[in-house]
Amino acid sequence: MSRFKLGDRVYHRNLKLYGTFIDYAWESDDECDVDFEMGDGEIEQRHVSVSWLILVKSKEEMRFE
Repeated sequence: MSRFKLGDRVYHRNLKLYGTFIDYAWESDDECDVDFEMGDGEIEQRHVSVSWLILVKSKEEMRFE
């Protein structure tokens, strides 16, 4: 069963970035695409491992170090 759905707010524990979940990779639910919010205000889509992601409600509600 899939943990994330399109539009979910996620936090990547290794990259220490917040983003928006896009979709799982076609070859496996172990990898996915996420639109990450970069420090300069730009959005960068990356292909990452799902195991590093945490579902969050908002930046204000959860902070990770």
